[in-house]
Amino acid sequence: MLNPPSWTVFWCAPERGPDRSMDQVLAGLPSLRDWADQHGTRHGQPFLLRSDGRYATEINEFFATPRMRSCAVGTRRKYAFGLATWLGFLDAIGCSWHDASPSEIDAFKFWRMTDESNPVRVAGGTMRSGLVAINSFYDWAERRYNVTNPVLRITMHRKAPPLATSGEFRATPHLGRDRDVKWLDPAGYRRWRDTGLRGLDTQGREVGEWRGRNPQRDCGSSPEAWCNEVAA
Repeated sequence: MLNPPSWTVFWCAPERGPDRSMDQVLAGLPSLRDWADQHGTRHGQPFLLRSDGRYATEINEFFATPRMRSCAVGTRRKYAFGLATWLGFLDAIGCSWHDASPSEIDAFKFWRMTDESNPVRVAGGTMRSGLVAINSFYDWAERRYNVTNPVLRITMHRKAPPLATSGEFRATPHLGRDRDVKWLDPAGYRRWRDTGLRGLDTQGREVGEWRGRNPQRDCGSSPEAWCNEVAA
């Protein structure tokens, strides 16, 4: 599969309706501005046309939700193009968005990132942004159309309640740094070094029960020592 059928992203601009003054048929109909106001459509709201040129009513209903209308312009843009790419992929493999499963998500990930037949492969960050858009759409579609969300999450088990919580998407690429990674600041590193390698308490005193070996060796090649060498 080289290039899947393309869904096209457009942006609503009701004020740019045709001049109806010279057309008696149009003059008797509501203007685009009237129609947009009636349906809650706002300027700049995205909408998609299917790869066959038809208006995607169910999909575009998602962009009219209060949640999407309150998003920043950049977020709506990412969601629109993310969904357009996903829906084009589903057309190419002959799968309706109603019937998409985790298997289609895995195939989509492979095509986007790895498949050599795809001339425009993407990095992990772009893939994850697409998963966010797809998941948000299906979260809404589950309630609206009773479909199943194909974007699965990893269940994280904990000892304290709640015993299980939903974590990262299962299809999230492993190329990017996980959001749960924590970094030690210099003060935190020194506390770890002193208590874990040197056997000191929080006051800098030696702990009597400490049984560590060669603390000077273990601390000799620490990141702090490297920084001192570079500074020198």
